[in-house]
Amino acid sequence: MRNSLRLWVIGSVVTMAALVAGGWFVGAQPLLAAASSASDSANEIAATNQTTQIRLAGLEKQSKDMAGLQAEVDKARTAVPTSLDANSFVERINQIAASSFVTVSVVSVAPGTAQAYSPPASVTTAEAAAAAAAQPSASPSPSASAAPVAATPTVPVLAATDPSITGANFTLVPMTVSVKGTQEGTLRFVHAVQTDTRLFLVTGYSLSTDGVSGGKVLATLNGYIYALKQ
Repeated sequence: MRNSLRLWVIGSVVTMAALVAGGWFVGAQPLLAAASSASDSANEIAATNQTTQIRLAGLEKQSKDMAGLQAEVDKARTAVPTSLDANSFVERINQIAASSFVTVSVVSVAPGTAQAYSPPASVTTAEAAAAAAAQPSASPSPSASAAPVAATPTVPVLAATDPSITGANFTLVPMTVSVKGTQEGTLRFVHAVQTDTRLFLVTGYSLSTDGVSGGKVLATLNGYIYALKQ
């Protein structure tokens, strides 16, 4: 009797353990796995949303800056237009003289022959030249009494250039502008021409007077205007 009771208890315990294990694998474990997977998915979605919000914030900032950037583009295109149009430059020179500097008269504005842009030596070429210059030159074996002296290399100036600017799309025209007026008026006129909306790069100038005290000054400016095709 006791053995039967003992076997019944053992069997009951084994059965309950099997039921608990079965309930874990059949019920609880899949639910917990699903919950863990959902948590991972939620974390991934949260990370994706954060990345998207950062991108949207960047795009919003760029959108706010768009007007300023467009204004800079327009200013640059005015300074260096898409066509040379030397006649409009001549008209502008006369406008500056007529509207703001009544003591100055334009003697002449003479455009030269248009030239294609010639890019300077590339930075890579300049760096190669610098490396070659830094190499010690061959010399006889030094004697015991003569210590070798390291030569100081001559480093060339590196010329920076944009590879998108070439002779095919960038053109320059030499211009000579001669004006005559009072010394103060001539200097103010020269400053106005150099700081006007269209770029006029002055590369040289000459001044002369008529020899009369308080007389007129003749100023001749040599420089370039530019055009960049789009």
